[in-house]
Amino acid sequence: MEAPNLEKLYEVENAVEAAWAEILDADGITAFTSLSNDMLTLPRVDVTCKIGKPTGHRGQVSAGVFAFDAWGVSMSLVVKTKRVDVQPALHAEMVAKIRKAAQYFQDRFGEAAL
Repeated sequence: MEAPNLEKLYEVENAVEAAWAEILDADGITAFTSLSNDMLTLPRVDVTCKIGKPTGHRGQVSAGVFAFDAWGVSMSLVVKTKRVDVQPALHAEMVAKIRKAAQYFQDRFGEAAL
């Protein structure tokens, strides 16, 4: 995937969250990203991506210019349901679907999703 400039390239969180939401939506799970303006509903998954420190690896962005190109990442996918009263089985089912999606993310989390 190419970006027109470094600023766009560094908007990693939005792209990763949107890709996860697309993957979960394809599995029938309503997902909201951290910047979503939609009315939150139940059941749902709240998707958050946080970029941490650079790993130290740098890539060449132009002749003689190098920039960090790898960081630690923390993903949070929080399932929100009415677990106590009526939806304990649904909560467990959603968690299982998320784990399955994470297990096979390389097959589904590619350039097309981003």
